[in-house]
Amino acid sequence: MSIEQRENADYLKLKAENRKKILDYVVGSNDGKADFYPRYIQIEQTNKCNARCIMCNHFYLANNGANDISSAVMNQLVSIMPFCETIMLNGDGEPFLSSNIVENIKVMSMFGVEIGTNTNLCYIPDELWGYLNSSFKFLNISCDGATKKTYEMIRRGLSFDCFLSNLAKLGRTAPGLKKNIDCVVMKQNILELPQIVKLAADYGITNVKFHRLGINPCIGNQDDEVEYYYALLYEKMKIAKEVGENLHVTVNFPNFERRQNIDKLLEKETFGIEVEKRFGQASSLYGGLSLETDYYSELATMEQIKKQQWCSGKICQWAIERCYIDLKGNVTTCCFNMKKYMGNLLEKSFDEIWNGETYRELRKMMAELKLPDFCRKCNWIKESRF
Repeated sequence: MSIEQRENADYLKLKAENRKKILDYVVGSNDGKADFYPRYIQIEQTNKCNARCIMCNHFYLANNGANDISSAVMNQLVSIMPFCETIMLNGDGEPFLSSNIVENIKVMSMFGVEIGTNTNLCYIPDELWGYLNSSFKFLNISCDGATKKTYEMIRRGLSFDCFLSNLAKLGRTAPGLKKNIDCVVMKQNILELPQIVKLAADYGITNVKFHRLGINPCIGNQDDEVEYYYALLYEKMKIAKEVGENLHVTVNFPNFERRQNIDKLLEKETFGIEVEKRFGQASSLYGGLSLETDYYSELATMEQIKKQQWCSGKICQWAIERCYIDLKGNVTTCCFNMKKYMGNLLEKSFDEIWNGETYRELRKMMAELKLPDFCRKCNWIKESRF
């Protein structure tokens, strides 16, 4: 066994041991302290973007004051990387625009971390191509149009030709990389949903996910909401799924279908929920350490579900085993909670923050079936999307 193989085996063991501690953790015990590290971390690399998409705040914000994550922040995270399974490199900007993205990936790769990110795929540094094949586990690729006209109307500042060229190159240089297409559904692209599935198949991508448009009063995009075109929407959803079945592409409309199911179940005074199973038995942890989830469905009353969620500590994975770190070093529970920082890595170590008073109080509140103020408006909790 080579030194590199031995190191990888050691890191797998540390990750497995860390995950077992998460499995065994009783929420709120030991005065809210955690004897484990997060297994999944989302790290913002930059707030710069090369696009001004019409559904995004960047459409109205210039890149004035834009910055990249500093080496000082990244250095604070090196000590926990041996325990971390997956790092997601995204935030408000296009991750590949970060001036130190390649250096950061080199460091993460040393510790056997699975790396993934969201990207518009229209800017990839030459040095990064090799790492996409060797170090990345998955890419979520944004594509909101199947034609040049629609794509460039929505993703302003980007080139559809450049996008397709990089998509083709990605297939050649990183054939084993898991690639997903993410599309935000709006009135501008509703007619092209089936064509987007076909485009994915043409470039060897087998997963397409269609997301609901986030209504943002600051942008004023209320009129782009597709539910004003309900009949047309579900007609195109049906066709898109049929195209996917014929071309062996998995097509998901998670937010739309969940909304339909919840509406139906609420009519029966019951509530449908998908509860994520914990991560298998400890004996299997030395195998694949990816973030695959195994869901089962259960019908129950709202009170039964609430009790089951909270008592098992599964109300929110992010609060227990994940965290989000912005480019300034602020640590918070997730990217939806940008109002309550748990601490800053330029002021305290990660250990001090992870087991600091704020995090401990959060875990104790969860054990008491309570929601902190900064989680009360979270759609992921309200819609059981964790």
